[in-house]
Amino acid sequence: MDRNTIIGIVMILVVIIGFSIINQPSEEELAEAQRKRDSIEAVQQKNAAKRAIEDEERRKLEQAEKDSMATLLSDTSSIVANDSIVHSRLAGKYGVFADAANGEEELFTIENNLLKATLTTKGGKLKRVELKNYKTFDSLPLVLFDGDSTVFGLKFFTENKGIHTNDLFFTSSDAQNIVIDESPKSISMKLMVDESKYIEYQYTVHPDDYMIDFNVNLVGMDDVISKNISYIDLDWKMYVRPQEKGRINENNFTSLFYKYYEDDVDQLSERSDDEEELKTSIKWVAYKQQFFSTVLIANDAFTNGSVHQTKFETGDYLKYFESTLALNYKGMQNETLPMRIYMGPNRYNTLTKYNLELEHMIPLGWGFFLLQWINRFAVIPVFNFLEGFIGNYGIIILILTILLKLVL
Repeated sequence: MDRNTIIGIVMILVVIIGFSIINQPSEEELAEAQRKRDSIEAVQQKNAAKRAIEDEERRKLEQAEKDSMATLLSDTSSIVANDSIVHSRLAGKYGVFADAANGEEELFTIENNLLKATLTTKGGKLKRVELKNYKTFDSLPLVLFDGDSTVFGLKFFTENKGIHTNDLFFTSSDAQNIVIDESPKSISMKLMVDESKYIEYQYTVHPDDYMIDFNVNLVGMDDVISKNISYIDLDWKMYVRPQEKGRINENNFTSLFYKYYEDDVDQLSERSDDEEELKTSIKWVAYKQQFFSTVLIANDAFTNGSVHQTKFETGDYLKYFESTLALNYKGMQNETLPMRIYMGPNRYNTLTKYNLELEHMIPLGWGFFLLQWINRFAVIPVFNFLEGFIGNYGIIILILTILLKLVL
C-alpha cells in the first residue's frame, strides 16, 4: 500500500467521523424522538386495548343473543300460562268485563256546523268538544273539555265486583269521522260481555244544534248487573278550563247548576267550594261557565244525586265539578236510559228554545221582575246585535256597561 492510498483512507475516515459528530442529535432532539416513540407505543397499546374491549363486547353480545334466544324458546311454552294468570287476575277484579280491561284507545269524531265532538273507546265517553263559532280570548279554538280532564261512566256491581265503565274499553264499528249535513247521525260505543250482552252508549248529533241525544242501552244486562238494585249511578267529573282573560271575574260566574224535577233551578256557590245532596228527582245538572255550559239532561228524571265543586285560585283550571246521579233501573233484559247533553253558549234565545229553564243559568235578576224585564228586552237584544259584529264577549260587556251608565 503506497503512501497516497494510506492518506486517502485516513481522509475518508476523518470525513466520516466528522460528519457523524456534526450530525449527532442534541439532547432535546433525543428527548423528542423518545417522546414520539413513547407516543406511538401508547397509541398501539390503546388500540390493542380497544380491540380487546370490542372483541369482549362482541363476544358478550353474541352470548346475550344466544341467551335471549334460549330464554325466548324456553318462555314460549309458558306464554299461555302467563296470559291465563293475567286473565284470571282481571276476571277477579272485573268479572265478565275482564276482556274489556285491556285495549288500545281509538278516537272517533262526529260534528255538525256548530260543534265537533271527539269520542274515545276508553270509557266510550266524550273526550273533547270544540265549539266551532267561538274562540278564546287569545283567538284559540274554544274547547269545553279535553283529554283526561273528564270522567264519565256507569258504576254498578256484578258478582260482588265494583265496575266503573270509565276504566274499560268500548268498541265501535262506525266510521271514525262523521259529518252531519241535513239529517241526524249517530256513533255507537259498546262495552261487550258477548254478542248478546253489552252496554251501548249511543250519541246522536243533529244539524244546527248544540243538543245531542245520549242513550244508554242495556242489552242482556239483567243477568250481569246485581239484581237487588233499583238504580245505577252515573259518575260525571270535569275540570273546567278558563276561556276568558279575567280569571277572577270568570271564576265568579262559573258554578254548578241543577234543576229539580218540575221544580226550581238552584246552584252551588260561585265563590267557594260547595256541595249538596239532592234527595229528590232531578231534571238536569249543568257545569256552567261564564259564557258556555255543559248540561246533562234526563229525558224523564234522575232519581237522586249529589253534587260537589272545588274552586281553584290559580293553575290551569277554574273549578272541579263532580256529580253522582242515580239512573232508574228496572232490571229488564233490554232497557234504554235516555238522556240529552247540551254543549254550547249561554245565549238566552238558544237556551229558551229547549223549554227546560236552562236560561235560568244566566244572571238576569230572576228574583226582581223589573231587572229581569230590562235584561230580557233591552240588554240581551243589544248584546245579540253587538255579537254579530264583535267576537270578543269581554268587549261586548264593556260596551253594554258604558251604554247602561249613559242611560241610567
